[in-house]
Amino acid sequence: MTSRRLVLLGALALFQAAPATSHTALPPASPVAQSEEYAQICMGEIEAPDAERRSACDAALQVELGRADRADLLASRGWLEQGRGRRQAALRAFETALRINAGHLAALRGRAAVLSELGRHREAEAILAAGLEAGQATASLLVDRANLRERRGDLAGARKDLDHGLRLDPSSAWARLARARLLQRIGEDEGALEDLDMALEIEPAVASHHYRRGLSLSALGRPAEAVQAFERALRLEPAVARGWVE
Repeated sequence: MTSRRLVLLGALALFQAAPATSHTALPPASPVAQSEEYAQICMGEIEAPDAERRSACDAALQVELGRADRADLLASRGWLEQGRGRRQAALRAFETALRINAGHLAALRGRAAVLSELGRHREAEAILAAGLEAGQATASLLVDRANLRERRGDLAGARKDLDHGLRLDPSSAWARLARARLLQRIGEDEGALEDLDMALEIEPAVASHHYRRGLSLSALGRPAEAVQAFERALRLEPAVARGWVE
């Protein structure tokens, strides 16, 4: 919970606890302040359950906003819909955001992700390629395309994208994990272990990094270290990691 929300809740508790005679009418929040808070909830800047975030997105989108703000809100709405499996609603939100801003990174990635989930891998890859050609050579786009290429069996293309992504952003733990997974798949566990060690320097409390590290250590004939890595994964995410290990 953010400090802002804690302060608001504390103020509300004091107000409710005060005697009725001491209550003073509070001025209503201005429409601008209210719409700003809706936008912050929608974008995840203020913590809230997903249902509340979706409602906040809808409320914020009812207000007159600049084009950039509308595209951001629509992209956020799209990812929320994608997360609950409502692919067509997500696709509509992403496409509307892209009509406002054709180069919106989150909307580009979201549209490609949904199309891939719908089995339209070539279309998804074309969207990512267009983003890269337009100069958005970000590690995230390259990792997204690498995942698509790996899914359709183009392991060399996936490796090329991951290598490129990590040259652009060596500190991306997500890209490190993606390349480690690919290297494990093709039997290059030494390289995978290097990537996982670096990912753990950046994100030491992520169970999947420890689990993947255990797989490579096991493949390299280092069982004692592998067991330690699996145990760390279990401590961090008991329910999820137990399924991996079993």
